[in-house]
Amino acid sequence: MEDYLEAIYNLSSGEDYVSLGLIASRLNISSSSTTEMIQRLYERGLVEYVKYRGVRLSRLGLVKAIRTVRKHRLLELLFKEILELNPDDYREVICDIEHLITDDIAEKLYEKLGRPSFCPHGNPIPNITGEFPCP
Repeated sequence: MEDYLEAIYNLSSGEDYVSLGLIASRLNISSSSTTEMIQRLYERGLVEYVKYRGVRLSRLGLVKAIRTVRKHRLLELLFKEILELNPDDYREVICDIEHLITDDIAEKLYEKLGRPSFCPHGNPIPNITGEFPCP
C-alpha cells in the first residue's frame, strides 16, 4: 500500500489527480492489480477517486505518503554518506527497507545524519510533521 501512496504522491505532488494507468506504469504493475489496490486504498480512506479523472491522496493518505517519502530519502542519504554506496544501485533494497523501519527509527536516522534538508538527488526531506525545508 505504501508503494502506491508514494507513487501517487510523487506523480501528483500530493495534490493533483493521477490516472490509474500512470500509477500502474510507474510501479510496473498490471492495470487490474492497480485497480484492486486503489479500491482498497479508497475503502481505507487513503485516496479520493473520481471516475475518468483518477485518484489523489486524502489527508490521511498524504500523511502516510510523506512518512514513506521521508524514510526513503533518509535511507538514500544513509547509503551515500555513511555506507558510501550509490543509492541508485540499491533502489530496490532501499524501497524494501523503507517499509520496515518505524517513524522512531527514521527520526533517529534523521538526527544521526545531521538533520539533512535534501536527499542525494536534491529532493527535500520532510520533517516528522511533513513540512519541507524552505528553499
